[in-house]
Amino acid sequence: SEEPKVWLNNKLGDLSWFEIITLILLDSGHDLSVTEIVNHEYFINKLALNGRTANIRQTAWAALQTHTIQDSETVKYAKRIEPLIFDKDTDSKWTIVDKEHELIVGFREQLNELKAGPSVEEEIKRFEFVTFHQSYGYEEFIEGLRPVTNDDGDISYIVKPGILKRLCKRAEADPNHQYALVIDEINRGNISKIFGELISLIEIDKRAGEEHSLTVTLPYSNLPFSVPSNLDIIGTMNTADRSLTHIDIALRRRFEFKELRTDYALLKSDLDGIDVRKLLFTINKRIELLLDREHIIGHALLMNVSNLADLKQVFISNIMPLLEEYFFEDWDKIKQVFNGNGFVSELKGAHTTWLGDSDEYAAKSY
Repeated sequence: SEEPKVWLNNKLGDLSWFEIITLILLDSGHDLSVTEIVNHEYFINKLALNGRTANIRQTAWAALQTHTIQDSETVKYAKRIEPLIFDKDTDSKWTIVDKEHELIVGFREQLNELKAGPSVEEEIKRFEFVTFHQSYGYEEFIEGLRPVTNDDGDISYIVKPGILKRLCKRAEADPNHQYALVIDEINRGNISKIFGELISLIEIDKRAGEEHSLTVTLPYSNLPFSVPSNLDIIGTMNTADRSLTHIDIALRRRFEFKELRTDYALLKSDLDGIDVRKLLFTINKRIELLLDREHIIGHALLMNVSNLADLKQVFISNIMPLLEEYFFEDWDKIKQVFNGNGFVSELKGAHTTWLGDSDEYAAKSY
């Protein structure tokens, strides 16, 4: 089972300051001063996860005042955001006004879960998965301003950590275990835009605690940030992608490349009398000779075929359209891939049938 402290940090890392303070007040069972709130275990853990070392009391004050009831006699704060559940007495002690509120019932259940700790059967997930695309940016990956709307429609902006920053904080809090960020289609994103100043921090010798460790100040939160050494970054890409040639050289220098070729051993050697392994191997050798080795067909398309009908369907729905794309409908080359065995044949006399004698510019039909 997951270690209780690591499990607790993972739970607290996803919560806002408002949610953290609400759980602290419920946990204490009585009114608390700001000093008592910031010294609570949950608050201290959340500070560590966010890398916060300054303006600690102001953070608590801001969350408390923002969610204070409108008719409070001790708090005169204009920009309040729902839900409004806090109030302060004349001794500067904070409380939850309506402890039977439906929202508070949910927080009590959450508090009970935190108190109980991780169950033995709970799955331990020390990785995150993300897919890059042309619109993916620094704000989603590292951190950025995000709009928050209250019930009155008023919009405010808060700095929210991105997927890499959140995972880095989890890895920092759990140095005895390895974490991983898997980036699918890594070559489809704008690397300079997404990684920003962190492109240097991901190098092994520049990780936190390493020989040439680097720390940068993030532009939105103005907080120091470094990448822990127990975080692996794994990128996947398809070499047949035409966008591959545009992959950032800065990214290439920082990654170790591992080529995963077609694994013919995963295919059936006898499917209704057909050797699927030899079939795909032969097709791929011809593609490699006619085009290049980056466009050979992977094993995934033929792994789940169980009979001849399945094999025919894969050829119709997957392999033939793929070859049309590869060879720009150059049917002579596609015929060569299939060794001229009848998969592709010319429609003899098609142009005279449809065009009559006006055939000097007619193309061949297949």
